[in-house]
Amino acid sequence: MDSRCTTICPLVSEEFIAAHHDLGPSAAKVVFAAVNVNPYHAAVRDVAQFSTEHQLTSIPRWHFFTGPIPRLQAVWRGYNIEVQPRGPQADTIHTSAVYFIDPQGRERYLATPMVDSTKAGAAYLPVGQIAAWGSGIALAARSLTS
Repeated sequence: MDSRCTTICPLVSEEFIAAHHDLGPSAAKVVFAAVNVNPYHAAVRDVAQFSTEHQLTSIPRWHFFTGPIPRLQAVWRGYNIEVQPRGPQADTIHTSAVYFIDPQGRERYLATPMVDSTKAGAAYLPVGQIAAWGSGIALAARSLTS
């Protein structure tokens, strides 16, 4: 997630919240985590502000990781996340991927949100699709908690 994103990352945040609710009792066994892709806004206060603003803090096991840029770059490489910073006042272009990791630390599933763009370049995801993605995330996560 981009700690200053105004397009796709807020939508993914809604998907995570929907998934958390859909998980029901299994939610206690699932950790939701993101890694910051914005090198211009990599302070803890940046990720904390984004998490609060987009209600991700309503997920009890929510973590938004950040740190020194070389360490973030190592994580990006390790998870095949391409990052193209466009400046301190612009959204960072980056790969959007959701990894599902089982309790033993093995990557089990990889999902990429299906996001369209308008001709003006603004990203959008219809509300029904957000609900569908949230349900899908919950189903995949629940299968790893059994």
